[in-house]
Amino acid sequence: MADLVSALLFESGATAVVVSELPRLKLRTYLPDDATLEAKLTRVRTYLVALRSMGLDPGPSKVVTRPFHDRGWAMRWKEFFRPVRIGRRLVITPSWDAFAGREGDIVVTLDPGMAFGTGQHPTTKMCLELLEAAMQEFTVNGSRLTERNVREPSTVNREQSTVHSSRFTDRKAEQLVTVNSEPSTVNREPAVLDLGTGSGLLAIAALRLGAATVLALDTDRVACRIASENIRQNGGDGRIVVKQGSLDAAGRRTFDLILANLTAEPLISLAPRLARSLRVRGCLITSGILASEEERVAAIFRRCSMVPERRRKGRGWVALMCRGPVVSARGAG
Repeated sequence: MADLVSALLFESGATAVVVSELPRLKLRTYLPDDATLEAKLTRVRTYLVALRSMGLDPGPSKVVTRPFHDRGWAMRWKEFFRPVRIGRRLVITPSWDAFAGREGDIVVTLDPGMAFGTGQHPTTKMCLELLEAAMQEFTVNGSRLTERNVREPSTVNREQSTVHSSRFTDRKAEQLVTVNSEPSTVNREPAVLDLGTGSGLLAIAALRLGAATVLALDTDRVACRIASENIRQNGGDGRIVVKQGSLDAAGRRTFDLILANLTAEPLISLAPRLARSLRVRGCLITSGILASEEERVAAIFRRCSMVPERRRKGRGWVALMCRGPVVSARGAG
């Protein structure tokens, strides 16, 4: 919900949006007090009403404005972006923070600017957690997936973010996650597609976790520029390619792993093409799915021979890890 309204605010000319969730969800932004302001505010109010018709009831909501003369506000959102540890090894830290990691940490330095993706939103966080698990399968198990124990990271709030698979046994802080142990054609150093890259965070994390190459796509020109800057800052030049566009921009390339932190509707419409873009037994990680939409999205994925094997749920959002077709879907449909 906050992501949808934030996107509208950015489209309306906001340079930053600060989201706070306690004691209730609140979004704060700054818009120029000019001749277009009232039209923009009307558009926001209309959008909040329209969300209900989309099955996304924001509950009691109102738009409150007040004059503000501090020209430095647009940079104050940085106060809310601090280093965050995700999974076992990943740490996402802002470029202006002198973070001292510990041995074994994979530190991604980020300046999100106006692009989505700092690792602090549950959709991004769950994507990163599933990405780390998938990359371990590629790099440790090579061309064969095996059964193994996966210990939950201690930083995960188990009431807000849980791990599931087709079969699992809960043993206090440890879960036994069973994945298919049949042969796979995936590579030890996989080729990765990050669809809707935003700040470039997922693409950078995939590279740092062992991907051979990453193609990062986004339809937004500003996001592509910011992603390119973050990739350069993290030493990903040459191995991460940023292109403006949607899935069509990948051409006929296929990938071992596809990351798609989008929303339900584009995931549903793109599902057949996502299946064709996956190599045999490749892995699709998606997020941005509201819990109420999970079954509909999962059913479409299954119809396209992309079988959900794991899920994470946090604060009303769901992320899925799906295994791709056992035979190539290229040329189907």
